[in-house]
Amino acid sequence: MAAQGFYSATDAAENVQSYYNVIRATGLATCPFWDSLRNPVGFEGDPASGHKWQFRPGATVGESNVYGEGSQRATITKWPTTELMNHLQIMKRTSGFTGSQLEAYTITKQKAKLQEQKDQNRKQIRLDSELAMLKDAAPVVDTDADGNRKNSMAGAKHFAGIIIDAANIDEFDFKKHISDPLKHMWKSGVHEDKIIMPGIEVKDVINGVLDDKKQTGNNEKKVVRNVTHVQDSGWGTNIPIVPNMSLADNELIIYAPDLINPVVLRAIKDRECSDPTYDGVAYEDVFEHTIQVIDPNAIIWVKNIKLPA
Repeated sequence: MAAQGFYSATDAAENVQSYYNVIRATGLATCPFWDSLRNPVGFEGDPASGHKWQFRPGATVGESNVYGEGSQRATITKWPTTELMNHLQIMKRTSGFTGSQLEAYTITKQKAKLQEQKDQNRKQIRLDSELAMLKDAAPVVDTDADGNRKNSMAGAKHFAGIIIDAANIDEFDFKKHISDPLKHMWKSGVHEDKIIMPGIEVKDVINGVLDDKKQTGNNEKKVVRNVTHVQDSGWGTNIPIVPNMSLADNELIIYAPDLINPVVLRAIKDRECSDPTYDGVAYEDVFEHTIQVIDPNAIIWVKNIKLPA
C-alpha cells in the first residue's frame, strides 16, 4: 500500500484489508447488495473507454451426443458471445475544517471532530455506492465544465435479463413475482445461489403472504414474523430474503451474486486535498469503480408492485 491509503486496482480488489473491501464489508446492514457480491476484480485498460466483458454463453439442456469408436473429431462448437460495457464512476466524500474552525478547536478537539466527519462520510459513500450499483439507468458518458471525464455506471436493474412491470395494478403474487422468475433462471442455466431483495414495503407484504402462522402478542395485536428465507421454491432452496432501503418500496430483484462482480480501479483513503488558496484543511476518500454482470439471466427485476392501502 502506498502513502495516503492508495491501493492499485489489483490490491483494492484482492486485498481483504484494502480500504475498498473494508468499507464494502462493513456495509452489511445498510448496503446488503454490495456486500453480497463476490470477488471484486481489478480494472484493466483505458478508464475513458469503460470496462468491457463477455456475457457467459448459455449451455442449458443436454443434446444428443453419440459418436462411434475411432470416428472423426466432433465439429468445433462456436458459442455466440455478446460484449457488454459499463463505465467507471468516480465517487468522493471530503472532510475538513475552515481556518476559523481550526483556530476555535484545540488539537484534541480537531482530531475528534475530523474523525467524526470521516466516519459519517464513509457511511455515506457506502450508501452512495449501493445506490449506484442498483440503479436502472444506462451507463452515461459525460464531462465536467473543464472537459474532464465524469461518467456514471449502470446498476444491476439496467442489466436485468427480465423486467416484470406490475404497473401498480398487480399485488404481490408469489408464483408470478418469485416462483416463475426463479424457474426461468433455473431453466436458463443460472444454478448458482440466489437472493431475493425487496424494497421495505414489499418485504412487509412478503412477510404476510409467506407467514400463514401469524402470532398474537400482547393486547391481541398481530405480530408478523420476519420471513428470512424461502425454504423451497421448487427452483431453489433456502433462498435469503434481504430487504434493501436503496430499492423503491414497491419493487424487488432476484439475483445470483456469484455472477455479479464489483470492478475497482482505485480506492483512496484520506488524500490531502486542501486548496492552497483556501484557509483550511481538507481530506478526501475516493472510489472509482463499476459492476459487471456475466450472465444475462443473473438478475430479474420486478417493479411497481401494488401495495396495500
